[in-house]
Amino acid sequence: MSLKIDGPVSGPISLSVGTTPVLAVTGSFPAGVRRKYVRIQALDEDIYWGYDNTVSASTGFLVGEENIYAIPVGAEVDIYLVAESGTVDVRVSEEG
Repeated sequence: MSLKIDGPVSGPISLSVGTTPVLAVTGSFPAGVRRKYVRIQALDEDIYWGYDNTVSASTGFLVGEENIYAIPVGAEVDIYLVAESGTVDVRVSEEG
């Protein structure tokens, strides 16, 4: 499942993130839609994020357990999430 906004605010959605990268936010938007931030919260373990499906625990940016990580992004950015091990419960939301 990936998140795609239709207006100024969307989410949060729940994702189960494992050791295979998951497309959490898609950069495919209708003309005129703008996105300012994506917020990611890992509820029970650390996760990592990156801009493509090759993200891993060693190449991604850390989102620590129980922290909310806000990423300033443009409308044409994909965000992938991955866990180092197991499955992690994650919340993702966007603000336009």
